Amino acid sequence: MPVNFEESGARRIVGATKWVERHKKNPVRKRGGNAHRGDGGWWAKITGQDATDKFKYTWKFLEPQDVDESSDALAENNAFLQGVTDEEPYNYAVEIYRSIYVVKNDIVWITPSRNQEYYLFEYVPGSKLARLPAANSITARSADTPGQGTVTIESAEWTGSSFTIGDTEEELTVFNNFATAITTDSVNFRYVDITYFQSDRAWFVTGAGCS
Repeated sequence: MPVNFEESGARRIVGATKWVERHKKNPVRKRGGNAHRGDGGWWAKITGQDATDKFKYTWKFLEPQDVDESSDALAENNAFLQGVTDEEPYNYAVEIYRSIYVVKNDIVWITPSRNQEYYLFEYVPGSKLARLPAANSITARSADTPGQGTVTIESAEWTGSSFTIGDTEEELTVFNNFATAITTDSVNFRYVDITYFQSDRAWFVTGAGCS
């Protein structure tokens, strides 16, 4: 006796079949450790952004180190999660709201897409401390149009009393919803507090040091 399928049921079967076939070629990596929330995802570090399709990001797997959690090792090197390979996976990742303002080296939780070849992640970084370089500015808001400028995100580590500044600087476009521009002179930089607003999928200035 033939079995009749409704269109919605048939589409679900097709989608499930594609998912299985795709993950035979590119299986989900199952690794132990408390840093994982389940077999369907893993921690990863964002390593780059496509120059043309800016919503596409490269990434690397991360997994917990085998360290004594009672020691000071975690606090000293800030490296509980480390890369498990020097090679980046073939398929790129996309932020679920297609944000183009994800900061390189940020850590995210990545999952496979049910019906696409790429991976997905949600970007919720909160706030960061950035620098507005000397002889630069972030323009003021004009009517309903935010101002904007470029700041640098530095590879700084908080020691408990001060910042240790690294060599790597990442440039980032930020928007300014205040009616006042933020400027620097030809010699001195300014610290700027920036916050990622998920509803707008962009970074906005939320504070700036006095000039």
